[in-house]
Amino acid sequence: MMGDRFVARAAWGVLAALALLLTVLPARAELRIDLTRGKVEPLPIAIPAFAGGGEAGQVGRDMAQVISADLERSGLFRPLDPRAGTLGEALHALELIRGGLQGRAPFIQTIFSPISQARKLVGADKLAAHVRLYPDVVRQALGVITETTLHFVEAAKHTGIDGIFYALQFASPRVFSEAEYREFGEPYDQQILGAAQDLWLNILHLHGDDVMFDLAAGYAERARVVNWHDTETPPTLAEGQKKFPGAVCGGLRQWETMVRGTPEQARAEAQAAIEQTQGRRFILGTGCVTPITAPRANLRAVRDSVG
Repeated sequence: MMGDRFVARAAWGVLAALALLLTVLPARAELRIDLTRGKVEPLPIAIPAFAGGGEAGQVGRDMAQVISADLERSGLFRPLDPRAGTLGEALHALELIRGGLQGRAPFIQTIFSPISQARKLVGADKLAAHVRLYPDVVRQALGVITETTLHFVEAAKHTGIDGIFYALQFASPRVFSEAEYREFGEPYDQQILGAAQDLWLNILHLHGDDVMFDLAAGYAERARVVNWHDTETPPTLAEGQKKFPGAVCGGLRQWETMVRGTPEQARAEAQAAIEQTQGRRFILGTGCVTPITAPRANLRAVRDSVG
């Protein structure tokens, strides 16, 4: 009997000790987590230079550098390097061209309009629908594209380019109404051209066989030359000169004549264009870029036509 009572008392003692331990442990083993810092990945951001020419342009570049440096020091942002990736390769190519030309001839960089870039990204048959269904989203996207393009233009200017070949590929009633283009195209075009307006050889290119020439003529203040497929779509070179106060560029068919034609055909087209414009406010060229596959004989025939 004594043994049984001893075991019972021992059992009660153990239970009491466990109960006391359970009441004390939570107070002594309280879990505390102090968040003093976290790992924040800097957000990539592009800071374009503020547009302007001359002294104002330099002030704009200086302001952009200050803002970029302040954001980077915050640790929350990482300014994008315009010399990285594909754009960086293009800038390197411009530097090589400058070095090779040694000032013997001007050189310019092709820049596609923001709306042209957007259409290439989403597909030729989708952008117009997106403009009509989701206009606010399209505006935001065009703003981002414009910002990146401005950053690239500024970097390209530092390589010594003489101008830009600004391509409006979809300023056409076949894609947008004039009202739509004035809302979703023109404001962004003006920003890009404004950033390049201190360059002396900006060429405005209207691509396609049905273009908004009258609308584009309003860009003349920032682009001194206009180029379009004049042999395939109105207006003619002479008519274009009446609407555009700068120089017109064209007269040659890029594929039919320059690539697949003969030197005689190239020479004949060149002479007709010179006669049409009387050789004034005129640059002889193809309706778009001259293909690199054009025979040298055709190129020589065109060169000889202008003396």
